[in-house]
Amino acid sequence: RAVDLYKRAFADSDQLADDWSHELGTQLTWADRPAEAIPWFERRLEAWPVDIDARLGLARALSWTDQLEEAWFQYRIVYYIDEGNLVARRGEARMLAWMDQLEESQERYDAILEDHPGDVETRIEHAQVINWRGEHFRAARLYEEILQDDPGNPQAMVGLAQALRW
Repeated sequence: RAVDLYKRAFADSDQLADDWSHELGTQLTWADRPAEAIPWFERRLEAWPVDIDARLGLARALSWTDQLEEAWFQYRIVYYIDEGNLVARRGEARMLAWMDQLEESQERYDAILEDHPGDVETRIEHAQVINWRGEHFRAARLYEEILQDDPGNPQAMVGLAQALRW
């Protein structure tokens, strides 16, 4: 319903669409309609090129439509705007992993963890990359460390199970 309300509101006001199109893009992305979201994020970025939330939303929608290099590029732009942006740094590392550039991805995750050693999401994604690289015992240890800090974490449990199955 939110998508329809945004579209109706935007029908008569280009300014309103320029100002709020990233919100529609977000709604479409989370409604599993990322391909429809992309033009709305792009519209917002035409009006406000440094809108970090819109750029991160565009990166997410691009990644969910298997446009990995384009998503990686959007994460890089956010990184250049805001070097400390954890979401952009993690997104860049994730896109590198999904593009099968595992060594470079691991380097990015290592750098993030130097700055944010307790960030569970980064630790999980880092362990996943280690596992994908074939270092299953090391990945298992990393997942076990996460579970020591966060015993009920389902992503860490699944990751550990995947690492141990080898």
